Amino acid sequence: MISFFITLEFLVELIIIIVWGIIIYLGVRYYNSDKKTKDIRADFIRVPTNNTLVVIGILVPIFVALAAYLYTKNPQGSYASLLASITLMFFILILAIWQTYAILKKATTQDYIQLEMPEDRRYITCMGLMYGYLILGLIYFAYFFLVELTPPPSTTLSTSVAIQSNVFYIGKPRINLDQSRDELIKSWGTPKTQNSQNTELTYESSKSKIRFVIDNKGNVIEIHETK
Repeated sequence: MISFFITLEFLVELIIIIVWGIIIYLGVRYYNSDKKTKDIRADFIRVPTNNTLVVIGILVPIFVALAAYLYTKNPQGSYASLLASITLMFFILILAIWQTYAILKKATTQDYIQLEMPEDRRYITCMGLMYGYLILGLIYFAYFFLVELTPPPSTTLSTSVAIQSNVFYIGKPRINLDQSRDELIKSWGTPKTQNSQNTELTYESSKSKIRFVIDNKGNVIEIHETK
């Protein structure tokens, strides 16, 4: 799983996270550039922080469990967006914890918070980053499900049948799954028909038709017989 953190896809999404954070920072800086004192209710910061902690507490276990489950089912899958989403959730958690304790020194007895701009602009920036990154994390998660998530390769060959020698092809050696295309042709000769990609080879006798399916490594993965 660690190898997925050093892929190009994850790096691109990490760059997007950094750029998005810079945009939020510049937006807060632009709208709070005046040097003045602001008295705001504590709920203005406390409620968004609490809401963020609740959402993160729900999403992080779900995302982590989902990543572990999908990886065990298909280790070769693509999980860059899902891992980027999980990374964002943990970063938001760090921001929310910092905001919870850092804002205490700004509280007053009247349940108001006094912010000295632009020195205390970091508290507004932190709120913007929490909500902005939460939105971006959900976008990454949706992108993973809509684009990256693919079903694992099937390992069950329910339609495959084992071909015994001297059943329909008298004198032909037995062909097993995972044998190569070259071994098949060497043992059975030139197929009756084959597709343009050479992934399906069909042999026929007076009693049956047998089709071998070849994977991209050149090995037999399915054997179908029609009488």
